[in-house]
Amino acid sequence: MFVKNLNVTDGNEITNLLYHCCTYLKPLFSDMATTRIALKLHKEKSNGESPLYLRIIKNRKAQFISLGYSVKEEDWNDRTAKVKKAHPNAVWLNHFLAQKIAEAETVTLQLETSSHSISTSQIKKRLLGQTSESFVNYGLAKTKQYYDQGKIPTWKRYTSIMNNLQDFLKGKDLSFEELTVGFLKQYETHLLKDGRAVNTVHTNLKTIRAVLYSAIKEDLFPQEKNPFFKFKLKEQKTEKVRLPIEEIYAIRDLDLEVGSELWHNRNYFLFSFYCAGIRVS
Repeated sequence: MFVKNLNVTDGNEITNLLYHCCTYLKPLFSDMATTRIALKLHKEKSNGESPLYLRIIKNRKAQFISLGYSVKEEDWNDRTAKVKKAHPNAVWLNHFLAQKIAEAETVTLQLETSSHSISTSQIKKRLLGQTSESFVNYGLAKTKQYYDQGKIPTWKRYTSIMNNLQDFLKGKDLSFEELTVGFLKQYETHLLKDGRAVNTVHTNLKTIRAVLYSAIKEDLFPQEKNPFFKFKLKEQKTEKVRLPIEEIYAIRDLDLEVGSELWHNRNYFLFSFYCAGIRVS
């Protein structure tokens, strides 16, 4: 497709074609994040200039950061990713672009040194001076989502568990980056000391895990840094106590005021029993 109309006798054209293939395909197969200046021709302005962007690629995913400057296509050397010398501000612009590349590479190196897995989104946020997204705010938004969907039992459970977490944090925020194995152990100990049963603690942490997994699916947090890979939830087996059939009959035969709250509760219970324990909510 690329060489359909190419004159193979033109050495410069072949050289340029090979260069572009290597330049644009190499980042797709590299584990390291790569940065480059890109001219977005499809965003050309009315004056004929197109904006310059810093492009970050890692694991075939790209992020772009606007640099606030534009040049015309004829003033841009795509092979070297520099402004051509004919442009009146070429020296200053190229110096500015080199600084931005150096900043991006420094940040990328810092992140990749401190973590086994980073995303282009994390690099972009760091370059823009943004901190990691709040896990608490995301969890509260997820909780409200269940209410809006009419999933009231789930909404009540999430509300209670998010309240427990906020009480523990005492007004402080919790970012995704701070949700570590160490934090989970600390929170687990707090819940147990606070008198919660093992299975209640399990429910709290399982819900926190569900919120995190939802964020991972939305590419807000890398799966490789998931603390639940190393932190295992503890659960205690419980013995289910069954009422003897005689007591079921006694409940059935109770003489209760028709229409009273107790009368309705007895009927809900019997309906659930007769339907093999179906849940009523």
